[in-house]
Amino acid sequence: MSADERIAAAERALADHGVYGATVEVEGHQREIAAVHVPSDDWERLMGPDGVSIADAVKAAGFRYVALDLAPAGADG
Repeated sequence: MSADERIAAAERALADHGVYGATVEVEGHQREIAAVHVPSDDWERLMGPDGVSIADAVKAAGFRYVALDLAPAGADG
């Protein structure tokens, strides 16, 4: 699976869990980290009990690790 396919699959998994407007970037020298950018309104949910199942769904797209980027989706950086 190419990086592009993993990104699309991870973003679909996030949407399937009700996290809309999220973006995913591939990070790490071995390209095994999904850096997830979510709207700030979703941070609490991702840090709560739903976070584990959401992270597992993103990992299932082909990533070893999932990181929540501290800059919310849509933030100018």
